[in-house]
Amino acid sequence: MKNTFAVMIVLALLAVPSLSTAEEMEPNGNFWRDLEIPIAKYAMMFGFLEGRNLGYNFAHWGFDYTDEACFKKVVDSFEEYNKYAAHVTSSQLSDGLDSFYSDYRNRKIRMTDAVWVVLKSISGTPQAEIDKLTEKYRSIDK
Repeated sequence: MKNTFAVMIVLALLAVPSLSTAEEMEPNGNFWRDLEIPIAKYAMMFGFLEGRNLGYNFAHWGFDYTDEACFKKVVDSFEEYNKYAAHVTSSQLSDGLDSFYSDYRNRKIRMTDAVWVVLKSISGTPQAEIDKLTEKYRSIDK
């Protein structure tokens, strides 16, 4: 398993085109579309999905468990948003980003925001709500 993951990382790094400006390195739709092989996209989404676990750990490491009300808020918040990604695969998320970024108007939207739109779409959120969220992210000048 470790060897497979290492190979995925190496292939992902090799697939990233040589980028020369900070704008080209911005993790948005232009960056996403410049990834040249699917394994690079899958590896990035695998990292995103695994990052949820790290986020969960960050929320718990060094936590004062004697404050039960605060602990409940932390757990409830994580569970509220974790449900969107709980049964989503790296390839499903990658396909969703391909579709999302195929619209040229979405290319400047940061990947973290685009992932949220895609996860909500996969979960069955009504299209009108997805469109409103997408418009919100398009209007953010980053």
